[in-house]
Amino acid sequence: MNPQDSEKLRFIQQYGSFPLAYSALQQGIKSFNTEDGIISYRKGKLGLKAYVLGDPIANKDRKRQLLEEFVANYRNPVFVQISDDAASMLSEMDWYVNRFGIETFIDLPEYDTNLKGSKFEFIRRQIKAAHDEKITIEELSQQALENRGVSIKDVKSLSDEWIKTRKVSGNELSFMVRPAVFEDEPDVRKFYAFQDDALVGFAFFDPLYQDGATIGYYADIHRNLPSTPKGTSYLLAIEAAKQFKDEGKQRLELGISVLSHLDDPEPFPHSSFTKAYLNWSYRTLNDVYNFKGLEFHKQRFRGKERTIYYASKNKFTFLEITDLYLLDNINVFSQVLKAIPKWINSDNKEKEKESPKNQN
Repeated sequence: MNPQDSEKLRFIQQYGSFPLAYSALQQGIKSFNTEDGIISYRKGKLGLKAYVLGDPIANKDRKRQLLEEFVANYRNPVFVQISDDAASMLSEMDWYVNRFGIETFIDLPEYDTNLKGSKFEFIRRQIKAAHDEKITIEELSQQALENRGVSIKDVKSLSDEWIKTRKVSGNELSFMVRPAVFEDEPDVRKFYAFQDDALVGFAFFDPLYQDGATIGYYADIHRNLPSTPKGTSYLLAIEAAKQFKDEGKQRLELGISVLSHLDDPEPFPHSSFTKAYLNWSYRTLNDVYNFKGLEFHKQRFRGKERTIYYASKNKFTFLEITDLYLLDNINVFSQVLKAIPKWINSDNKEKEKESPKNQN
């Protein structure tokens, strides 16, 4: 690990209790550094803005100052997948703050990893299907994996096969999803699925920290072969959850359902255009990103949910949101150009609803 990443990791291990904190270490992410903490960001592919990834990595009572210092150095940055606390601070600083989806997490001390009761019926069926196909799960280091006869090249090959099946034009996501690192990493947990000793899937879990201690994990990466028996992804997650719970960890973060629950009331002053564009994306772009499928998958775990937000100084966010999709390796240009008249009309209708003459 280079000196810059070592300095990032020092702050992450102290204050990185949210899912995207460890993503500050992904290749291409820059950091705005102060003695109190860091802000992780990346310039958009169109070169228009700096996109901030998650909350500031700092003590809570220093986050507002860190945000103010950052926006003084970067003209109108965009804040992506931020918490209610950071959203509130930015709203007070006159940013438009919009719902951007929900994060699902498992409260491990109270979660029934034995999956009893009717609410877990679906996931029990999935796990039984995996067990019926002789799927087994093991947590392995790089050396233990190689001792089992599986090389890093084999894992990368499985990953490449999985990427080819994705809706995102066969590209690996980045920025909001930390790209897979196949070698050992500090405190990252790696679980592998086998069928008759053949590797058929894997899941990587990034650490969550508080005051220097690991308090939980974030399910950052999950991949399997197209032929992998159904239920394997659920089995990987539940076996990891059992292990983390036995160790006394507090949370397993399952990640974001992007653009979910956008029709819920907006708690902060927001951009109606941004709301319309994001709603259109959720309804229309499932051919390039599986918004609804990922939301369904996370809901099956019956975990808890929290709202996350998108914050911008601009009301008209067409270019900056499109640039965010490109930054995530989601190419939406053709779909966007076809639908411009529709979402402009949707925005106009929402403005009519919000006008005083239409309110009692």
